[in-house]
Amino acid sequence: MDKNEFGKRVRQRRIQLGLSQEELAKRLGYSSRSTINKIENGTNDVVQTKVVDFAKALDTTVAYLMAWDETSPAFKSQLVPDINDTECIVIKALRDSDKLTKQMVLRILNIDVNKVDEIGS
Repeated sequence: MDKNEFGKRVRQRRIQLGLSQEELAKRLGYSSRSTINKIENGTNDVVQTKVVDFAKALDTTVAYLMAWDETSPAFKSQLVPDINDTECIVIKALRDSDKLTKQMVLRILNIDVNKVDEIGS
């Protein structure tokens, strides 16, 4: 995960929702806003298990925060409603380890590649 890109997306989404760093820290169970500040600045890394919590707290997807999905932060795919954020992490890891292309994954999941391309994903 690129922690700088992750931090930028966390900050952008937090601001869109009108949340302070302190409010986001409370949502995530951190004791102070300084942790959120360090994450947004790319100083601190976030463990993958906590990424799901960030997505929930920011009402977005893991795919958006991880820069796997370039669509708007509040976009939640209607093409594959039964795949949750944890499964997205697993799919991404498998894709990376097996050198599968995005098109191969979409075929495996029986998702129409043309529909995905239409929404800019």
